[in-house]
Amino acid sequence: MPHKPRTNSEKKHRMKIKNLKRNGAKALFGDRCQDCGYDKYWEVLEFHHIIPRNESGRPAVNTVFEWKWDKCRDEILEHCVLLCPTCHNVRHLKEKKSTYASEIDI
Repeated sequence: MPHKPRTNSEKKHRMKIKNLKRNGAKALFGDRCQDCGYDKYWEVLEFHHIIPRNESGRPAVNTVFEWKWDKCRDEILEHCVLLCPTCHNVRHLKEKKSTYASEIDI
């Protein structure tokens, strides 16, 4: 049976709940970058999977925030770190370099 289309009100409510969970999860990490300690604007902090999703098979963070809070919290605490955008980009760059090096047998 096809899903009933959601109203704008339902969509806004779901987005509000996801944002509350995202903000709560950031607070679990002290609202600061786990690599450099940045904490001026906690809103810009991003979650990063410790083991890349393509290797671990873990769900996307946005999907996790649709889960019930207890399950969401446990997933984030076990499989993610909170990073500022710069540190997040550096981690991805290092992962790419590591993958590239192993592919060419360095």
